[in-house]
Amino acid sequence: GHDLDALWARAQTDHDLTNLDAVILLESRDVTITDGFDLVTRIHRVVWVGTRAGQNAHADLRIPWNSATSSFEVETLRTWRDGRWWPDAERISDTAVVETLPHAVRTAWDYQDLRETMLLHDGVEAPCIMETAYVITERGGAAPGVDGDFDFGRREPVVASEFALTLPLGTDVHHEATAGAPEPAITRDTEATRWSWAMSNLSPRPLPEGS
Repeated sequence: GHDLDALWARAQTDHDLTNLDAVILLESRDVTITDGFDLVTRIHRVVWVGTRAGQNAHADLRIPWNSATSSFEVETLRTWRDGRWWPDAERISDTAVVETLPHAVRTAWDYQDLRETMLLHDGVEAPCIMETAYVITERGGAAPGVDGDFDFGRREPVVASEFALTLPLGTDVHHEATAGAPEPAITRDTEATRWSWAMSNLSPRPLPEGS
């Protein structure tokens, strides 16, 4: 649902890539709460990296999840370099998705259901563009309620940052937009209501945090 060519063109127009380690072309989180109170979160991220530092920050991802209550599905894991997708536009490499125990709790018996899936992009060599999309479905994760926050900014410049929340009709939602974030666009159909927020052309978050 996103025009990656247009995002890449905007990145080249709006940013001096020669002086940057990375630019996030798209940062998207799409959350759906089902009638059965499952919590379905889809993450879609597209990042251009131009240096080894950018590559180290974005090429290998650690995704924590709970195998006792959740399922994990990788939709897209590919790299655009030298005019083609690696390993292929529609295929995920057999060696690119690796399940491990979270390194921080690997010896704790009461965390036996925790998993940490490594997502490894093939064909990474700066400069390149990496695209990642995955879905975590937490069974019953929205009952009796769920809360959270989304920060549109990142430590790198962001071309497009999006958050969406879809709920069954009649479900109450309380939300607050701060620090310049917009009010949501709201759409409805016969079964659900969708709140969506979007921001674009965001400067990097200052470091250290809060400065």
